[in-house]
Amino acid sequence: MKKWRIINIKVDKYLWIFMVLIISYVYLIFILLQHSILPSKFFFDSKTIYSLIYSSNLYEIRFFDSYKNTALLYSPLVKAFPLKKEHFDFLIGIISWIIVLLLIFYSKHVRNKIWIISFLTFPFFIFHSRICKDIIPAVLNILILFLNNISKFAAISFFMVSYFVYGLFFRQYYILTLALTIFIFIWESSSKKIRLLCIIALLTILNMIVDPQIFNIRNNLNAYRIGDPNSITIWFDPFPHENMLFVFLNYCYSILRTSFPVFWRLRPQEIFLTCYVLTAGYYLFKLIKIRYWPAYIFLAHWMILELFEPDLGSFLRHLSTGIPFVIWGLAFKKLKLLTKI
Repeated sequence: MKKWRIINIKVDKYLWIFMVLIISYVYLIFILLQHSILPSKFFFDSKTIYSLIYSSNLYEIRFFDSYKNTALLYSPLVKAFPLKKEHFDFLIGIISWIIVLLLIFYSKHVRNKIWIISFLTFPFFIFHSRICKDIIPAVLNILILFLNNISKFAAISFFMVSYFVYGLFFRQYYILTLALTIFIFIWESSSKKIRLLCIIALLTILNMIVDPQIFNIRNNLNAYRIGDPNSITIWFDPFPHENMLFVFLNYCYSILRTSFPVFWRLRPQEIFLTCYVLTAGYYLFKLIKIRYWPAYIFLAHWMILELFEPDLGSFLRHLSTGIPFVIWGLAFKKLKLLTKI
């Protein structure tokens, strides 16, 4: 009896080339017209970063200041070539376009998966096609994958250093992602007794050291967004942050909200997100099952996002940053995934 597979339509070489050309053309048109197509909320980050580049107090890098530090990175390029913001958005869009094409070409050995790969890269491209903070970790993730083809040790070393540095100067939760990835590494390579000890140690630390109120991030962020027409997908934790049991229940609720948003609102956006999360999750756990280690990074990234993401749009944008780990894994020959997934 054949196992059920997600969209396994046979694709020959010529159909694959045709689809790649169509995807390339559509994405290029999008880069050119994105300012006319997308709502203004998609450009909040790019406008903020671009305004900071010409700010008078932009003079030194600071810990945990993602907007200013991102502006500092872009600043030499923007000031050396004084183009309009739309032109720099186009250049960043080209970088994102190249990343997507790299992912597609790397997966040419699994041509039948072009449908899935196109689907998974779509939000990655939409959210990374302009000046933004997310293009930096996206590039780091691609470099990790390239290094992994050369040396696993080099890839792991670069991952640990880059995620720690990025977390230190841009987004703190990347340090948590790093720590959780290491925990997953230990978990996957340990016996049942060691796993039990890990759970006991983790629960003990959480109960003794961690204040449950620090998990109130989502509610604090969304308290100022009630009634905002651009924030209709926000949600609040249903239980007070009084103890770790309620924190766990809130976490489970967050997973439900991001995995099955159609239960709360039935629109094309929610249908897309539900399909996207289920598809990404399906292939992610396929990769974890065969111990493809970059998938551990994406799993940790996903798990950390569930702690604090305030709305569905932010969740999808940040989740898509790690999707190259899944796409690359689908075509990784050494793991013999060409026919098994």
